[in-house]
Amino acid sequence: MNTSPLSNYETILTSTPHPGLLLILLNRPKSLNSINPTLINDLSHALNYANDHPELYGVVIIGSSSPGVFCAGADVKTLVGLSPEELRLQKDKYDMRKIYQGLDIPVLAAVNGLCYGGGLEIALMCDVVYCSDSTFFALPEIKLGIFPGGGATQRLPGIIGKSKALELILTGKEFSAYEAEKWGIVSKVIPNLEDEDEDEEEEKEEEEMTGSSQVLKEALKLGQILADGPRMALRMAKRATLSSCELPLSLGVKRERSIFNGLFGKPEQTEGMEAFVGKRKANFNKL
Repeated sequence: MNTSPLSNYETILTSTPHPGLLLILLNRPKSLNSINPTLINDLSHALNYANDHPELYGVVIIGSSSPGVFCAGADVKTLVGLSPEELRLQKDKYDMRKIYQGLDIPVLAAVNGLCYGGGLEIALMCDVVYCSDSTFFALPEIKLGIFPGGGATQRLPGIIGKSKALELILTGKEFSAYEAEKWGIVSKVIPNLEDEDEDEEEEKEEEEMTGSSQVLKEALKLGQILADGPRMALRMAKRATLSSCELPLSLGVKRERSIFNGLFGKPEQTEGMEAFVGKRKANFNKL
């Protein structure tokens, strides 16, 4: 893997496994990749960097070297004893909205183990979520005398419906990878299978970096498809689709048409349609 220009982070690692694709690894193994203000800032900076750099077409987020853990949720030690006023004054430190706000670049999550609380909320922020078959999810905040405060109460009902969302939020119950797939929280469950034909040294290096296996490979395959695609169209497709979560249908379809019309006359639209008519494969990377 090539080292990306992003560096000097305390809580994440970054690399570019393919041109145009940024890999972000949550890297607080001693704390089970739990979320603290530094991780929020690091992740927000890396994602905004990717969003602002046209050479990057997509991002994959995965949990790193904690075996069997994507993210265990908030680092509760940083929250104990805070009063409402103290939390209000420090709201920017703990506000997870800044992780994902205003991003047009497609963001994928490769969830490779336990995914609780804020970890699940990070996954819910992502555009496509793959997970290993050994992954378990939960929103256990209610057992701490609070409730999920990183977006789950707003995003989850739109994905799985009010009744099931409230069941999970009010009980904090754990659910499996296959339940998450059935309910639409994840797009795909990847079995953790050993690839016997893979070079042992390469496998060992990747395992040390990510604590991962098949789920990362599958996410990188999807990321490579994005990296070979039309950058502006990908971002505008995401923007139009997310409008459906924010606007009534009548306004959403108007925004969709406006965004769609804006792609015409751009180099990607010209290349894509001329390639189709000429019966050749479009080459968006040359643009």
